[in-house]
Amino acid sequence: MNKLKRLIWLAAGFAAVSITFALGTESRAIAQAVRAVLMRNQDEPGRNPYFESQDVICTSGACVATFPPVPAGQRLVLTYISAQCCEYGAPPTSVRMIVGNKHQQQFFMTQYDPIISTVSAPVVAYVEAGETVIVAAVAPAGDLAVTLSGYYISLP
Repeated sequence: MNKLKRLIWLAAGFAAVSITFALGTESRAIAQAVRAVLMRNQDEPGRNPYFESQDVICTSGACVATFPPVPAGQRLVLTYISAQCCEYGAPPTSVRMIVGNKHQQQFFMTQYDPIISTVSAPVVAYVEAGETVIVAAVAPAGDLAVTLSGYYISLP
């Protein structure tokens, strides 16, 4: 009789261990599946590319290119700036990029001839939703062509 009781307890112990192991691994697998569904690849530059150009005519001694505001729920990551200024007189030596009235960067231009100067440079700038980017150069007359590129990040 004692042997039978011991065998029953042993079988019950194995059953309890097996059930605990099965439940533990199954809940972990379910948690991993749920986590995989909830993740987003929001930093992928190729998912939401940004490329925009502005061409402005210089007036009152300044060339100012104002880009549209970043849409709600998005963050713009700028990665490259390109600008060309065709100036009648002395072309500007630099352009200034202003991001949302809080961040400024200056880029020095290369002069190719008496009237044309350009800049083409990598940049890292974060523009929040509702903010605008302004690119300006001091020039008495002429025009300024600016191209910005980067990508959008969707905010949670």
